[in-house]
This record gives sequence, structure tokens and C-alpha cells, in this order.
Amino acid sequence: MVKVSKIILSILVLITLVSALMVLVTLPQYQLPSNKSFIILWVTPWGGTSNYSIPTWAIPGVVVWYQCNSPSASLSLVNQQVSLIQRYLSQNRTVFINLMCELPNEWRGLLNYITIPQYLLVDLMGIDPGGKNLYIGFSEESACVNDPACRAAMVGIYKEIKALFPEAGLFYYASLRDLPDNVLALANEANLTLV
Repeated sequence: MVKVSKIILSILVLITLVSALMVLVTLPQYQLPSNKSFIILWVTPWGGTSNYSIPTWAIPGVVVWYQCNSPSASLSLVNQQVSLIQRYLSQNRTVFINLMCELPNEWRGLLNYITIPQYLLVDLMGIDPGGKNLYIGFSEESACVNDPACRAAMVGIYKEIKALFPEAGLFYYASLRDLPDNVLALANEANLTLV
């Protein structure tokens, strides 16, 4: 039952992310198609990552799920996803990285705190120093974005990411639970590239 639920959740997340992240953008400095819509196809860690080929007409997106309260508990999943990021980067492609700070039994949109594992940042620096071909961000961290103290912590994480990866783009993928004014505040305070 748990395995079926995770598969259904993976499918729903993938469908939601693919349909919602068709974005119109003009950002030639980040090697995205300028003045065109583009599609991001997301690879999630819930079904294994052994052989995911993303067609050349789409931009690869990799969901990096980690346990907020114990990041080392999700080390093997994170390592799989980092290997996948490295694979797409070795193909000279831009890669979107969706950081999912979550708990095993609680949806990330309900958490009022956020963290990022330092080992993940070190691993990413090892495969794309400067972040030239990366977009890095969070998705649907609604309770955090709607809480001023947690949002400030998230802004701090975005600033840390930007300091380590000055050439990377930063994004936030909002949900209907995110209050628009709070998303705009996050975008402005963290100097996000895409929302």
C-alpha cells in the first residue's frame, strides 16, 4: 500500500510539475531558449534513477528530496540524484534542481522551517563550479514562505546558494497555498530569476 501510494504521489508530482513549469522566459545568459516557451521534464527519486533520458527538446529537471530534520538519512537518494545531475551536465545541458526539504510522513508545504544539507552543496560544487548550467530552487514550501521568520531563513539559503554558484539561476515553484504577496517578497528578497 505504501509503495503504491508513493508511485501515485510520484506520478501526480511529475504531472503537476511538468504542466506547471511551461514558462515563457527571456534569459539568454542562462542558456534557456529565449523568447520561447520551454518544457522541463522532472525526474523524481521515488522510482529509481537508473536510465532516465530526457529528450533534447526538453530541459532536464531533477528533484532532490532530502529529509529536513535529518539530511544524512536521505544520503543515498541524494547521491542518486546528484549522479543524474552530473550525467545531464556532462551532456552540456542546463539542469533545473528542485530541492525538496520534507519529512517522510509530512508534506513539505506544511513545514515551518527549512534546511539544506551542506554535503549536497559540496557535491554540486564538485560537478558544476560556479553553477553556469544550473537553476536551483525550492517548490511548494508554502508554510515556510507564508511565515516571515521561515521565509527569511529561505532567503538566507538562496543567498548562500548564489554565493556558491554565482552563475546559477534561482527559482521558486509556488503552489496555490502560497500567498502571492509572500511569494513576491521571497522573489524580491532572494533576487530570484524565475517564479
